[in-house]
Amino acid sequence: MKTNIFFTIAAISAMSFAACNKLDNPTYEPFVYTVENAKINLGGTKHMNGPVACIELNADGTYIAEVPADNYTGINKYLQIPFERIVVGEKDTAPVTYVIGNYNAGSDAYNLTNFGSLSFEKDMIYANYTYNGASYRDRTGITPAERLPQFTSVAGNWTPAAVQVEVKNVSTGDTFEKEYSGLNLETIASDVAATCAPGLAEYLGEFKGYSLAKLYVSNMNTFIFNYANGASIGGYWKFDSAKSGNVSKTLKDGRKMDVGASYIPSSNNGIPAIQINASVRIDGVTAYEIKTSLKLK
Repeated sequence: MKTNIFFTIAAISAMSFAACNKLDNPTYEPFVYTVENAKINLGGTKHMNGPVACIELNADGTYIAEVPADNYTGINKYLQIPFERIVVGEKDTAPVTYVIGNYNAGSDAYNLTNFGSLSFEKDMIYANYTYNGASYRDRTGITPAERLPQFTSVAGNWTPAAVQVEVKNVSTGDTFEKEYSGLNLETIASDVAATCAPGLAEYLGEFKGYSLAKLYVSNMNTFIFNYANGASIGGYWKFDSAKSGNVSKTLKDGRKMDVGASYIPSSNNGIPAIQINASVRIDGVTAYEIKTSLKLK
């Protein structure tokens, strides 16, 4: 009897050991699923195994990968105001950065330039992908374009055609007004500091390299502003109504600065334009009023 019990326990232990080894070293057969104009959700904000939250595959052969970041630094949090994260169902503006490139469908996976690869398992519950040379497996879900909210499409590759800037120093009455042919925030900030906002001079370093090289808008209305310094700011925007937000910052002298901005979109024959109205308050008192319009071509 004792011998039978011993062999029974040994058999169960052997099966358990084999099962553990099977789970520790799983193998997955790739499943070719061709899809375009769709968002591939990976995990989710709180339940991600890998570093990528979403991959958007567009019919023009481009992709956008959304990668959560630790925090927005410098002026990025001000530039991010009008955008939502591109993950469907996520309405927050948590810090993210974007990787953009071209893709093609291989025999068993998508190949994404500057990124890696993406494939699905047969049950479509999990996706496998490589990023920065490492491999990840995460739960997945696919949202095709037809399931997205209706939006005003301004898809295309855009560059600045004209930037009109108006700044008023409320306490002194000094004003600045100028039109630029490009969007170079470092140059604009320097000009404003020299004319009507001397306190800005101390912070000009935060604008360094923020010259807009290209604005890419996908078929699914994801906006990616790519700046010369490598910053990639954007996200999803229906582009049919104004988006407003407020950002607070403690200045070097201990005073509190609040910036409230409203981004107002418009489209003329599919060409986007954005007007920005902003107010800067120092310790609750309005210090500057700003009006900016960005026309694209």
